[in-house]
Amino acid sequence: MMKLMQGRSARGSAAALLVATVMGLTLLAAGCGDNAGNPTSYSPEGQASPAILLTDVQPLNADTTQVFVLAFVASPPPSDGFRFYVNPDEAGYRPASDVPIASTTTFTSGWSLFQTTLDGYDPTTTTLALIARGARGGVESSAAPVTSSGFIPASSALALTRRQTVTLVEPADSAVITTLSFSVVPLPGAASYLLQAFNASSGEPGLLVHVPASGAPQTDLEVSVQNYVPYRWQVTAYDSGGRAFGISTQRLFQFIPTDAALSGSSRLRVTVGAATR
Repeated sequence: MMKLMQGRSARGSAAALLVATVMGLTLLAAGCGDNAGNPTSYSPEGQASPAILLTDVQPLNADTTQVFVLAFVASPPPSDGFRFYVNPDEAGYRPASDVPIASTTTFTSGWSLFQTTLDGYDPTTTTLALIARGARGGVESSAAPVTSSGFIPASSALALTRRQTVTLVEPADSAVITTLSFSVVPLPGAASYLLQAFNASSGEPGLLVHVPASGAPQTDLEVSVQNYVPYRWQVTAYDSGGRAFGISTQRLFQFIPTDAALSGSSRLRVTVGAATR
């Protein structure tokens, strides 16, 4: 499938929140949760969907004695909201927010990003299973899309915030490329990867690609790289519970189209485990 390269995300700058901590920015949550809610026997019903649930445990203070949990969902239409549900220590699911959370970003692909902080739950003392359910016009139902379940094991703050190294293969740093091909070395324990590329000057997102380690097709959430403009790219690794545990360094690239891509389109390919020469 060919992807147009000249587009923009409808509200693109908000997507930078996915890597705000990496880029030294302060991440502001789109919504906050609490641990009041339904009886512990409750479990949200819904329909299986392609929506992607990811979490990121980050240090709350400089000495990493406390942490907070970021939760993200990327989903295609028609959902315009998502509510996160948390199951602490297998006590049953309860909502982590009073109402579904509206999207912070909608991409040119039609996919939207939803995010929150899971306040009131401490993964240093409590295991956290979680799931998210879509809504339309603020209404949830058993016909709404649900994500696959995520999981954060109870562990120390240092263990939860420590990141292994994801090794980038190509393109090389500061490379001028004519095809959007990226590859990384497999990281043991990784179930999926998220490749992100941002305009080196403005911070506007150009690429956001979710790549299952299983070999399932990648999901292109955003593909809007501008020709001749430097971009920084980085890859985050997630375990089978959707929790971030590995990250790469940042590299620069500049995309210059070949004659076949003068219309402003190019094929995007991300490979885990082999170079794409």
